[in-house]
Amino acid sequence: CECKKEWVMDDMTCNDFCCNPDADTLGEWCVVESPECEDSDFGYCTSTNSPTTCRDTPTGWIDAEGDRCGVYAMNGYCTAEGAYGDKWDKTWGTFADFANQGHSALTACCFCGGGVEALEDCTDKPDWKDSDGDTCATYLQKDW
Repeated sequence: CECKKEWVMDDMTCNDFCCNPDADTLGEWCVVESPECEDSDFGYCTSTNSPTTCRDTPTGWIDAEGDRCGVYAMNGYCTAEGAYGDKWDKTWGTFADFANQGHSALTACCFCGGGVEALEDCTDKPDWKDSDGDTCATYLQKDW
């Protein structure tokens, strides 16, 4: 998902794409350009300055009810250690009950302890975009 450079949400302000104005335990987040990307108006940011990054896999994974990894993260359904989060209602069953494409959130989603570690193929340069307007972050997110 592409982050807006400057945004305001519920009296919280950010002027540099990703911030953590509410001290979210999952880390920095942003208001996204397209809510369809995360099924929400915000998404969590990943570091593009580290030598490796985690990618949700398979790319674009959704569970059996149509929820993306971002929904699990932002709603507190899981933890980065691969456990159930505080907001997971045990009456829903297990993560395996919502598996799709051979994956549950525990294997598909970085924020739930899954995903894959991948070396970055792109070196960020300030304000770089390709001829279609895509940034290095887009290349990483779309696994190009």
